[in-house]
Amino acid sequence: MIPVSETPEWVWRLAPLLVVAGWFGVMNFIAFVGGWKSLAAVYQELTPFVGEKLRFRSGQLSGFTNYGSCLTLGANHMGLHMSVVVLMRPGHHPLFIPWTDVSVEITKSWLTSVAMLRFARAPSATLQISARLAKELASKSSLAFTLPEEDTVETAFELPPEE
Repeated sequence: MIPVSETPEWVWRLAPLLVVAGWFGVMNFIAFVGGWKSLAAVYQELTPFVGEKLRFRSGQLSGFTNYGSCLTLGANHMGLHMSVVVLMRPGHHPLFIPWTDVSVEITKSWLTSVAMLRFARAPSATLQISARLAKELASKSSLAFTLPEEDTVETAFELPPEE
């Protein structure tokens, strides 16, 4: 092993570039695996979002990628805005999804309720968020986005019927 004092200077100049390139590669891989790239192919935000944003929220994209406290979600009467914090931005273009392309299913379990959002033009991508967050988005959508009625919500762990 070469002592640090004898490490060639070009290695020290190249190291930061390798770290940045590695970060961009990892972020793009996460966006690809999770489905963000497939959403961006059809829903990339073309104009700045106008509406209230809910920052540092959590969600799971397509069951593979957890976005813990790094999502920014926004809602207005036209649609859903999705973006991530700046450090995770490589490969994660801001999205705007019209409400007409969003469907939602609420599932109750014994611990919590979750909302599964599906997108018409990117059927392989789903976004799982808390039911509470889905209600917040619905309230900011000027009634353009509505949730299923409470009595039609599925329960994840139902007991079998008694015989």
